[in-house]
Amino acid sequence: MKHFMLSCLTASLIFSAPGLNEQSNAQNNMDMNKELLKKDPELEETLRNFAFDEALQYGNKIDAKTSSMLAMASCIALQSHTMYNEMLESAWKNGVTPVEIKEVLYHAVPYAGMGKTLDFITSTNEFLESKGVELPLEEQSTTTTETRFSKGLETQKSIFGEQIDKMRATAPDNQKHIQDYLSANCFGDYYTRTGLDIKTREAITYAILISLGGCEPQVKGHIAGNLNVGNDKEYLLEATTRLLPLIGYPKTLNAIACLNEVAPESNNTKTITDSIPENLSAFPVGGPNPPVNSRFFIGQSYLAQLTKEKSLNCPIYNVTFEPGCRNNWHSHTGGQILIAVGGKGLYQERGKEARLLLPGDIVEIVPNVEHWHGATPDSWFSHLAIECNPQTNKNTWLEAVDDTWYLKAAGTKK
Repeated sequence: MKHFMLSCLTASLIFSAPGLNEQSNAQNNMDMNKELLKKDPELEETLRNFAFDEALQYGNKIDAKTSSMLAMASCIALQSHTMYNEMLESAWKNGVTPVEIKEVLYHAVPYAGMGKTLDFITSTNEFLESKGVELPLEEQSTTTTETRFSKGLETQKSIFGEQIDKMRATAPDNQKHIQDYLSANCFGDYYTRTGLDIKTREAITYAILISLGGCEPQVKGHIAGNLNVGNDKEYLLEATTRLLPLIGYPKTLNAIACLNEVAPESNNTKTITDSIPENLSAFPVGGPNPPVNSRFFIGQSYLAQLTKEKSLNCPIYNVTFEPGCRNNWHSHTGGQILIAVGGKGLYQERGKEARLLLPGDIVEIVPNVEHWHGATPDSWFSHLAIECNPQTNKNTWLEAVDDTWYLKAAGTKK
């Protein structure tokens, strides 16, 4: 059986969907791979079998076009110029437009940095001109000097929600300029551009971060962002698998560990309407707690924002826990008030006995007291959470409440 010839570690083949462009890519790469096949036949066969076969068999959410863009972004982060040039050819054959090619490159600037990104502009321009593309391309910017901050902040919030307000409010005075830069530059200058939609940009950001390595906190943040814009866990697992031949196992395993932390595996297939008791409380249940919060919970929880007017400075949420669900030990720099409104729950402060909470019970949590709360093992539970001193209130999340500790607390009487 004849070998499929691989160019540059199968670069132009890895990121085409199975069955797409195989014949043309193999023919184009034939001459380039003769030496690899001649001098390193074992490596050639291993690469072919894994990168071109096994690594492509997982998942069906990402098309060849998007795979090519993720691979381009990964190569920029990896500083692999030869592989990047191969990816350009693959992207072109898979239908990535000149504007999209340039937007992948531009989007890499705030994440990989100018030092790693600008060298790729020359090769990209040479490639596009070789295809008859007239440069410069049409402008994609949608902001001005006056609007870049406000539009960037708006885009941030559309992806990450109210965490952005909390992050900005709790930043030390000597670091607030970084938060401003994130809003105006990273999001205002780049995310607001046309040419790529937000879902694609978040996927590209994920590809860059896991390829850079050492960015696990940012990887987790953008996993949550991806989930919020509609790129689910299976999508991100597929993207990670497609990039595995490029980035290697250590970075891949780190990415998957982050993914499992933010979006834990769950065997619970019940829907909200199937499982939550009718009339648990008079307040709306809302939707599943977003990943940016749910990673600090054991079990399924739901969140409904009850107050909308920010000028009141009194955010109130209804939090609902399935039986056995509880959050990690944590504290609030500005304190918190809980009002039990449905079911049976538990509350415990560090060094004290746990309390059983029933509807009508009120818990006043003073600033910086470490505590946890959740449902009992046999009951759903809802409480109102009132955030005190919201301009400066910051959560500090600590260790999980393990089963031994939780079951001991569950035996506590009021």
